[in-house]
Amino acid sequence: MSNQKLEKVNSFISPYHSKRHSKIDSIIIHYISAKNVNEKQPFHIKDTLELLTKPIVYFKNNERKQVTVSAHYCIDREGIVYQLVDEGRKAWHSGKSSLHGRHDDKGTCNDFSIGIELFGGDWIDFTDNQYDSLVKLIDEIRSYYKIPDKYIVGHDFIAPMRKVDPGKNFDWDRLFSMLKPIAKAGVIITEGIISKGLIKTIWRTFLNLFRSINT
Repeated sequence: MSNQKLEKVNSFISPYHSKRHSKIDSIIIHYISAKNVNEKQPFHIKDTLELLTKPIVYFKNNERKQVTVSAHYCIDREGIVYQLVDEGRKAWHSGKSSLHGRHDDKGTCNDFSIGIELFGGDWIDFTDNQYDSLVKLIDEIRSYYKIPDKYIVGHDFIAPMRKVDPGKNFDWDRLFSMLKPIAKAGVIITEGIISKGLIKTIWRTFLNLFRSINT
């Protein structure tokens, strides 16, 4: 992976967002495809992104219905990152859900989370480019909001009775092994624990200072 700042494409903007009332402290990962509308090209850019920027029409009991959903970011198979909703606004991506026993007043996790969609499905692996872009994106987000590992989860984690994404093909070990630790006030933090290497360095510095004073 390069150290270049991650570029984001703003050619698709979702109108489906609302005001936040909570601090952002979590990241929810999803998958998405246009398989139901374009079986031959399930990852067609326009068809897939329109699922997050236009109403989704469906029929229930012979009645025509529609639903509107969105996410802050979407990463295609080439690793291109599309920003659909500003982080300061609440995207509609989680549905009825709960994270570590907590949800907002609508019964969702939308108010305190960032939603990231990956072009994918349960029949295909995610690409190296997607992992690279996802890691860069999460590193940017959590370096700003100080989000620990346990608050980076899948849709299936917050809505286990309804959702399965990002699914069995998503490599969580790979993701977490690539993420940078969180930095707080110059101290490296992982899951709220100061790294052992840093503790040893501080201890050695203290001992050297103590010895110099007493010689």
